[in-house]
Amino acid sequence: NIPIFISLSGKGLNQGMYLRGTIKGKPIESVYEIPEELIVNQNQVYVVRDSTIQYKSVEILNRKDGAVYARGIDGNDDIVVSSINGLFRGQKVVVNKPKS
Repeated sequence: NIPIFISLSGKGLNQGMYLRGTIKGKPIESVYEIPEELIVNQNQVYVVRDSTIQYKSVEILNRKDGAVYARGIDGNDDIVVSSINGLFRGQKVVVNKPKS
């Protein structure tokens, strides 16, 4: 959602008139909504690669209501989503994945 403010002027337009219009846009591909508190260093998230914590840069497209809409996250990325305080790059971690 993007707030839009439109100003119109012209002959025959009066205050209180209703107008109908179309705003064209296009979908933004590969965007994920993540909690804003997962962002570190202004544009990075912690991911786990080879049992170590790494930074992954993301492109932040929008922030709204405590969430960030970001591009650059792969569906295969293991993003650290809890207890990120005190983590550091290169830290060894144990990943517990649920069995399918």
